[in-house]
Amino acid sequence: MASGHALSVHRKTGGRVVIVGRNGRARWSDLWNGLPWIVQPDESRSGAAAIQNGPQCRPYIAYPFNREIGCRYTGWRAQDHVGEIRFTPEETGFAARATADIEEGFILIEPGVPEQSNPNKQWGRAKWQALADILRDRGYVVVQVGAPGTDVMTGVKLIQTPSFRHGAAVLARAGHAILPEGGLHHAAGALRRSAIVLFGGAVDVAATGYPWHTNVVDDGAHSPCGAWSPCDHCAEIWAKLTPEHVASFLPSPN
Repeated sequence: MASGHALSVHRKTGGRVVIVGRNGRARWSDLWNGLPWIVQPDESRSGAAAIQNGPQCRPYIAYPFNREIGCRYTGWRAQDHVGEIRFTPEETGFAARATADIEEGFILIEPGVPEQSNPNKQWGRAKWQALADILRDRGYVVVQVGAPGTDVMTGVKLIQTPSFRHGAAVLARAGHAILPEGGLHHAAGALRRSAIVLFGGAVDVAATGYPWHTNVVDDGAHSPCGAWSPCDHCAEIWAKLTPEHVASFLPSPN
């Protein structure tokens, strides 16, 4: 999202952009490698526009924010600030080799939500496994990406990736992806890949969703609740969401 935010400013100003954190110091992520509108770490930021986007200074969150009070949203929309990921030849080559023996149209799924993330994003490992079983039974090849030691689901092919960028390069070759709201879903947004994204009831799809994805979100009176501590409302939403319903958004494999 930060690269897209910077790109929006670049298009308005014609100049390059430096991304700063909460403390005003320049930030850098290897996801921005190869993006010419973002000032590189070894370059002068003189004359560059500065945007604040990073931990504790996300433009879509109204601050103050913490886990106790939960999240309120500003109206800033990721879909208005879509960035890019420009892969290196090594990264695209890795993805091509890793998927060479996999049928075209494979589905990439991501069952994991980082421990430090919102607990109300958790659908549950058993439901992810049930979804993978349904997809396999329907003839799909199901793939996970992750570092060595990733907890791989039964019957799913794990592609061990040395970095998030390598995982995104594999995602770029997938027929479809099924993901929780989070990092890989934003990569799918930047890559314009087909994705089913599970939002649940805490996160505002208007803030972090993309209209070219199938966004599975509760639209009840209490959503998005913005809760960052365990929430009965969110637990009820996840309990009602079945693997069969998620799988129904996919076309039948050829």
